[in-house]
Amino acid sequence: MRCIVCREIADASDEHVFPHAIGGNLIVKNVCSCCNRKMGHSIDSHLAGNFLVQMTMLALQIPGSDGRPKTSFYNRAAVSEDGRHFEYVFGSDGRPTRVRHPFIFTETPLSTGKTKVEVTADIDDMRRMLKAINGKRRKLALPEFGPEELVEKMQIIEMGAPAQRLKFTIDFDRLSIAMYKIAYELAHLWIGPAYANDEWAEKIRTELIEATRGEYSTRYIKNIRVVGTDTRTYDAFHDKPTFNIAFLKVVQNRIFAHIRILNTLQGDFLVSENADRYKAFVPKIVLDDARSHSYEILTLKAIYGRLYKQIMQE
Repeated sequence: MRCIVCREIADASDEHVFPHAIGGNLIVKNVCSCCNRKMGHSIDSHLAGNFLVQMTMLALQIPGSDGRPKTSFYNRAAVSEDGRHFEYVFGSDGRPTRVRHPFIFTETPLSTGKTKVEVTADIDDMRRMLKAINGKRRKLALPEFGPEELVEKMQIIEMGAPAQRLKFTIDFDRLSIAMYKIAYELAHLWIGPAYANDEWAEKIRTELIEATRGEYSTRYIKNIRVVGTDTRTYDAFHDKPTFNIAFLKVVQNRIFAHIRILNTLQGDFLVSENADRYKAFVPKIVLDDARSHSYEILTLKAIYGRLYKQIMQE
């Protein structure tokens, strides 16, 4: 097998067209294990780790590759708008069940020469709090506290639901590379081996290789955006937010890949400027359901027929 990325002869691997981490199921076997691994780390990760994608997966209860919905909040302390530190506690379904205060141990020297020790912790961390305080008291040759004494000296504060303002940035260059990888693999799958000699195939391949080295080019600007308005084809699946969708379509002798990720991000990517070269090419669409772990490949003609029936029934 000749790898479509490095162009070397190597053993095939299971390459997920849509990243496995966002529920991708369609697999191709024309990428070597080395390129598969590099693209997973340097390319797919920017799509799987995107904040909007993770929040969508959490809201829709779509499990990631570890079996639970992905979110940026796992094992991470946060700060509320009024300056309070807290952590989210998640249930087995990936949804936050409550917030907890992180364990904070502070020592403040006083003008008297003494040291003020404060321990702020969640009520569930009583044992850890007692251990930390008694460890400090032993060093000072002071008697240790028992659980009852600790409770007497504690000040219990009800935190309530913290208000948090989230700020995030979207690196469209790296997202574009991640989505262009999807377009490139679909072009090879549906256009066939002849696509390897396409001028645009070589441009995309070069960008993918550079991205695996940490170099993210902006030479070929892509049209990627947060979902706002839909195309006619996407409208037929507006009620399927758990789908990753992509299709190849001919427009004025050029072949474009249109990609939508979980009804959150979408983009249009040029894959060839010479559609006439591929006489046997049939425009197709893949509907990859992240929740049911299944996918369907149809011709665009079949999709338009389904859309026509849908319109006539309304």
